[in-house]
Amino acid sequence: MSTNNPYSANDLVQAALCSEANFSHWADPRGAELEVARILHPTPWNEHFDELGGIFHAGNRFYLQVIEGPPESVDWYQEHLESDDRHNNVKALLTQPIKFRRFRPGQMRFVGKQADMHAIQLPSGEGAFNPYRYTASMIEAFIDLAQPVD
Repeated sequence: MSTNNPYSANDLVQAALCSEANFSHWADPRGAELEVARILHPTPWNEHFDELGGIFHAGNRFYLQVIEGPPESVDWYQEHLESDDRHNNVKALLTQPIKFRRFRPGQMRFVGKQADMHAIQLPSGEGAFNPYRYTASMIEAFIDLAQPVD
């Protein structure tokens, strides 16, 4: 399932996606940290990676990713994520057109110290990190944690 966005190829699109880590059938008995490292390991290169930029946060077995780029690359990324057996329950929280990039193309980086993420969640009464409950304003606050593109 793609984002089914209605944007033209010349547009830039931003999408916020969340998923759950899937460790159930291949979990390493040495601990979850090894499995998190495995899920964060990059997949083989694809031309869409050069077009996409973004940020992510991982915690509490959940992942929140905000990516941006051309619509066909954003769609490809979501389809790729949905077919990746390291992720379950992929959900698009938000897809919207953007006028300029906030993230450098070709890079995906970790954002959000625990205290920063807690400050985003606190007004909604959320204690533990769960991106499935994130609103548009919480996603924007998450994006604001990233440094601007040089």
